[in-house]
Amino acid sequence: MKLVRNLIETLRYLRKRGGFTLAEVTAVVAITGTLAAIIIPVAVNKIEDGRIARAKQDVDAINQGIQSFFSDTGEWPDRTSATAPDGIFILRSGAPELSNTFPITDEDAAGFTGLLAQSAPDPKVQTGMTWSGLADELVNHLTLDNPLGGTRSPNLVYRTADVNWSGPYMPQIFNDPWGRNYLVYARAFTQSSITVGTATTPVYAWVISAGPNETLETDVTSPILNNNPLASTAATTIGDDVGVMIFRAREALPGVSSGGGSGT
Repeated sequence: MKLVRNLIETLRYLRKRGGFTLAEVTAVVAITGTLAAIIIPVAVNKIEDGRIARAKQDVDAINQGIQSFFSDTGEWPDRTSATAPDGIFILRSGAPELSNTFPITDEDAAGFTGLLAQSAPDPKVQTGMTWSGLADELVNHLTLDNPLGGTRSPNLVYRTADVNWSGPYMPQIFNDPWGRNYLVYARAFTQSSITVGTATTPVYAWVISAGPNETLETDVTSPILNNNPLASTAATTIGDDVGVMIFRAREALPGVSSGGGSGT
């Protein structure tokens, strides 16, 4: 790069002379500032690209773990107990100290629900979005057979129900690269639609990260990543969520084989 060569030549010249003039110092500072203005944004973008790539790998890995779970058990991971299957609405990648209800209902003036402090592991959620309901940790289904953190460890809910749980399906489950939980909309595994207002609306099983802005733009009523049909038109065009949709076998969607598949 020409700027780098100029800076090196200037520094060599100054070293030979053994002194600095104000003009020379100003030139070096100007070149250094220009270099920083060029290099720092490039480096930041590279770091962010790496985080997005890791998030894509993680949601694919969680999806594969869920598919393996389904292959062994013939069920989707949404039980609360052996006698109360199909009860979990939201699975999250961690944070067992959080409430079993998602989202947490603190609200701010910007129209978001959920804890908004950077230390809060759950993504920010727009008010009115249908990501809500009874929550559990993915680790209790994919790593342990212990839905809702049962009193025994593991609780063996899926095994005692004779559904051939043979995990762990994931050795560990981490938060996304921005420190927020990955989310799975587990309600859609067994309930194909919900009522929003007076309308019956289809829902889809998403594995998702809220992305760099740590805010969900993808609603469970949308089959399209980064699209929230409940929000304004402007909101639907801006989104950086990273996710994959899990198709249910009974949907018989074109190009989706029995037992489920995935798409972005």
